[in-house]
Amino acid sequence: MKSENEYVAEEIRKSGFPLEMEIAELLEARGWEVMPSVFWCDHDYDEYKEIDMLAYNRVTGPLKDSPNYPYAVTIELVLNARRERTSRGYSSQDQGILMIFITVASD
Repeated sequence: MKSENEYVAEEIRKSGFPLEMEIAELLEARGWEVMPSVFWCDHDYDEYKEIDMLAYNRVTGPLKDSPNYPYAVTIELVLNARRERTSRGYSSQDQGILMIFITVASD
């Protein structure tokens, strides 16, 4: 029989959580602001759901043709990491799936 720690470790390996943490570290190392486990309200089903991670990066600079008119763009990534389950179950070789939705807003 598995110990509680072994059971928890196995369930974490089955999830997309290791991939989620790896992506968060990569984004933060490149200057992105990362917010894990964000909840939002799905008004179609009247229930709250979780997004694995939101990441923001603000890009500013002068326009190429008009250096006197600077721009500011905020890029938002909405990320969900999942583990794909195959007919053989989960293994350490299974690849995670990262779903990314990108939104861009300018000032």
